Amino acid sequence: MNKSMKIPLGATLRVKREDGSFEIYVFQGSDQHGAIYMDLHGVRHGDVGLYVEIAIKNTNGWNLL
Repeated sequence: MNKSMKIPLGATLRVKREDGSFEIYVFQGSDQHGAIYMDLHGVRHGDVGLYVEIAIKNTNGWNLL
């Protein structure tokens, strides 16, 4: 299933993988190659990969998308 969502520039995202692990990314915008996400090590990613859950950080914690 494909789901479309709007992610604000600079938003912090947490993705949960099938194995139960979590990864954190910051949305940096997009360019001619598509979306830009940075991980906590400063590595650029074109997408966040396969996930079973995605949440966006806000002032009250994590909000599931």
